Amino acid sequence: MPICIHCTTPIQSLYMRYGRDHIVLSPCTSVTCSPSTSSTTALTDSGVVLADEYLEHDLPIVIIDLILAKPAAYRHLLFNRSSIFAPSSPSVSSQQKDRGSGRGNRWYGEELWTLLKRFLALSLVDAYIRWFYLCVRPPINLPTETVSSAAAGKLSTKVTMWLQEQLPMQAGVFSPSSFTPRATNAVSSPGWLGEGERAIGAVCSATPLWLARSAKGGGGGGERGSEMLPTLVSYVNVLLVTLVEGGALQICVGLLTWVAVRRLLAAQRGMQRSSAPSAPAKLGRSTKNASDVTTVASSDTLRNRLLSAPPAPQTQTQIHTQPHHTPTTTAQTRFNIPFDPLLGCKALLLSQLSPLILLTFVLLWSSKFPHSHSLNPSINHPSSTSGGGLDRGWTVWIIRTFLASLNAGVAIGTVLPRSNDARDGKEARGKEVWWPPLILGAGWTVQAAVSWGMYSWLS
Repeated sequence: MPICIHCTTPIQSLYMRYGRDHIVLSPCTSVTCSPSTSSTTALTDSGVVLADEYLEHDLPIVIIDLILAKPAAYRHLLFNRSSIFAPSSPSVSSQQKDRGSGRGNRWYGEELWTLLKRFLALSLVDAYIRWFYLCVRPPINLPTETVSSAAAGKLSTKVTMWLQEQLPMQAGVFSPSSFTPRATNAVSSPGWLGEGERAIGAVCSATPLWLARSAKGGGGGGERGSEMLPTLVSYVNVLLVTLVEGGALQICVGLLTWVAVRRLLAAQRGMQRSSAPSAPAKLGRSTKNASDVTTVASSDTLRNRLLSAPPAPQTQTQIHTQPHHTPTTTAQTRFNIPFDPLLGCKALLLSQLSPLILLTFVLLWSSKFPHSHSLNPSINHPSSTSGGGLDRGWTVWIIRTFLASLNAGVAIGTVLPRSNDARDGKEARGKEVWWPPLILGAGWTVQAAVSWGMYSWLS
């Protein structure tokens, strides 16, 4: 079901029709988005808060706000744009009519298949970026005297050279990946054959990953031709590592998000039962504003608030929009996010789009198309010996570590139920804030454990 991107209140339609040819965006009439209680939301000239003003903009504008980690952009793409992550789904009445026929399970199967295809598409791009920095042009830690005087004097160069000795400068979409080139090992052991780097040598070699254990040496410094096959095999190896690490993160975050949503909804229902006998009338008035069936204003209210509308609309009907799938929910809950078991995975997958776009720009801006001979570890990497190469590694590390973490936290926060009722207090709303970092921390821990297991097996 579509929602308001400001207060997350479900609405029945994103558009409204006045007369025969007049169509306007649906306003949000909840208490949170009313002009008297909200001074920071985007208001139109007539004092009406539109439920989703991104419908008036093209997709590039939404992508820019997505890179800027705006929660409204995530809500728009996850709930209101049917071409991204809010596909058409059967209505509640049809679900009840077809209960037991298996259509609901078939819809979830289609949703899962669509999610897997998009995960594979992003993994293909991420695997190429990781393969380029891991196998083609890995970072090389050079002594200070080998760096030019102009580059050595930069603070960013000094910080980068220190970080290259302490941290892996090229990680996965998220940082807990063991398959990252460490510059110290790259210098002391050509071909990634040194102690502790045989796993990376196996990944970058011309031997398929499932045969790396039986191959002698398992490194990438063996003899090979200049054909395209070794390059393709090494890319497939990196792709397999990316799929396993990303799949572990997606499954863990998706399950924990589902558990968090159930816990938050259960806690809210308990608070409602405890407060219902004391103030039933007040609870009814508050839930009326927050329920998903009373978000469209009456004709008199809209006639007074929408100054740009015709003075006397003949009809006021809602344009049919494909609602987002939402299981049966009670009208008493003050949490407004429609529940979907796959929302956690969808949000995490959408958050990976921003860092991948920026990493692609960095790769295209600072690198030429890799040739087959670049995979030879004995050849010097000129891009890594200059100050530009060091700055590139620093930029990539910031994007993969800080920007990816920020976008992931914002994305998970947008799909968790949020209470807009003042009676819940700051303590209840404060507990909601801690759920995204806890979920992501657990997910990164599982990803690091899976990555370390593969790394140890290949070593």
